[in-house]
Amino acid sequence: MLDKRKFYINGQWVNPLTPKDLKVINPSNEEAFAVISLGDTTDTNAAVEAAKKSFVLWSKTPKEKKITLLESLYEVYKSRWNEMSEAISLEMGAPIDWATEEQSSSGADHIKSFIQTLKLHSYEDVMAK
Repeated sequence: MLDKRKFYINGQWVNPLTPKDLKVINPSNEEAFAVISLGDTTDTNAAVEAAKKSFVLWSKTPKEKKITLLESLYEVYKSRWNEMSEAISLEMGAPIDWATEEQSSSGADHIKSFIQTLKLHSYEDVMAK
């Protein structure tokens, strides 16, 4: 069984402050294949606070650096395509070929779209606070 109980907060995988496990069921065979944590308000608040802080840095990151980071994300996504497909298949109970060809490609297409949009977008106007 996959153990996916940790949260990615502030650049680190952390255990929930108040563990609340939930088994994830594959709808095609009604068997549990993973366990996740639902967390609580404290975990959510920690994640939101980290996101707010990181947004300040991200908003000052040059466009070229953002493009480079997104292109790296796309390469990682492609290198883990089979893992993505398997996770989608298990979570949705979908046939593996459909998860591989349609669902995994959807995620990749979103990343490619973000890259293309960022490349085409002009950031000439700076908004004052």
